[in-house]
Amino acid sequence: MFYPSKKTNFSIIGFLAISGAAAGLFFYMRATGHTPETVVEQTGEAGLGTFTIAMIFLPLAGLPATPFYMLGGAAFGTGKFILVTTLALTVNLTIAYFLGRSVLSPLLEKSSWKVGEKAERLWAKRYSGLYIFLIRIGPGTANMKDYFLGSLNAPFRKYLAISWPISMVYALGFIIMGDSAYVKNIVGIIFGIGLISILAIIFYFIKKKLRRKIEGKWAS
Repeated sequence: MFYPSKKTNFSIIGFLAISGAAAGLFFYMRATGHTPETVVEQTGEAGLGTFTIAMIFLPLAGLPATPFYMLGGAAFGTGKFILVTTLALTVNLTIAYFLGRSVLSPLLEKSSWKVGEKAERLWAKRYSGLYIFLIRIGPGTANMKDYFLGSLNAPFRKYLAISWPISMVYALGFIIMGDSAYVKNIVGIIFGIGLISILAIIFYFIKKKLRRKIEGKWAS
């Protein structure tokens, strides 16, 4: 008979807690008719401190981070909010990674797919940073990918060094665009959209090139 260890029990409880928080947020928004934008607006009315805490933790439960970026610059000033976003992103990425590592990783280790062993061999390879990059720019919400990389025990320094710049450039584009839209600055709006578009185009071509490179390595 299988008796789960304390580590496994903690993982199950943690997984249920995260899933419960996400489900609770979803049903609250459905029941009250709130959208992500209205939730962000309400937290913004409570002040910068509350807004920052919400920006760190609500995306962990599935709320998109984009409305925070769009409204934060206009509400608190672009320069100040960029500094706040720098801190909030670092904390959010770190929490998401270690939640994935502490909650999901033990569950994957118990699976019949031997995910842990395969991931360990993956990160030992020379091009491990490329795999992190490909996962980071792949489909899915930002924190979903953070949980996934944490669950695979990706090297934390490489994870943060790759994830943070990507997330920050994305955030900057929306901060500039949101603040510019508030003051009706057409140039700023175009610049923000252009920054996000250029980032998406660069990622597309890098992703295409890296996939070919990795496929070539596997074939050889």
